[in-house]
Amino acid sequence: MYSFESAIRYSEIDEAGELTLTGLVNYFQDCSTFQSEAIGLGLKWLEKEERAWLLLAWQIEVLRYPKFTENIRTCTWASDFKKVYGSRNFVMETRDKETLAFANSIWVYLDTKEGRPARAPLEVIERYSSEPPYPMEYMPRKIEIPVTDNSEKLDDIPIQKHHLDTNGHVNNSQYVQMALDCADAHKKPKKLRMEYKKSAIFGDVLMPRRFRLNEKLWISLSGADNTNYAIAELVF
Repeated sequence: MYSFESAIRYSEIDEAGELTLTGLVNYFQDCSTFQSEAIGLGLKWLEKEERAWLLLAWQIEVLRYPKFTENIRTCTWASDFKKVYGSRNFVMETRDKETLAFANSIWVYLDTKEGRPARAPLEVIERYSSEPPYPMEYMPRKIEIPVTDNSEKLDDIPIQKHHLDTNGHVNNSQYVQMALDCADAHKKPKKLRMEYKKSAIFGDVLMPRRFRLNEKLWISLSGADNTNYAIAELVF
């Protein structure tokens, strides 16, 4: 397991003085990249080997959003490797071991030269040293949007340079923020599932649509050709 400690910063909070869901996702993402750097499998190594880990799905559950200046610890570990896929768990907790949020994520190991998935070599798997998965209810990676008459077409989202990460694609947390903006909800989500289907790049235009059923919202982020880039499922 890898972990790092921090305090919730003013730049990470919302009007209620609590960490945002996007901020939480960034903590989880940073924790995984910190671990990769610590074991010698970080950005420079991936670039040299022409490899990348691309996120396919999030499943996040929030028990409580931490407040401004609250001291927290973010933990992560690899829980499974299967063919070209890897699973990784996350936990955010207080210094007193109160669990604030936990998550599962699914990744694909990519040959960036060929543009296709590849099996992670044994050396990589051994360095991450997988541990038992977190005890949570695991949902399917793929998100099914239910048939409902309660759906709305929302304003287009042109992809800007600030949306991109080192891979030249829209970063996964940016999709989360887009989904939250599209949700336009008065409450903060307790649960988030996110499925990433296609990488958007600078110049693409996303055409979001919002679906509502009971206490759940689904946001589809699609292109002009109806290709889905990402789907979010939010529970409040």
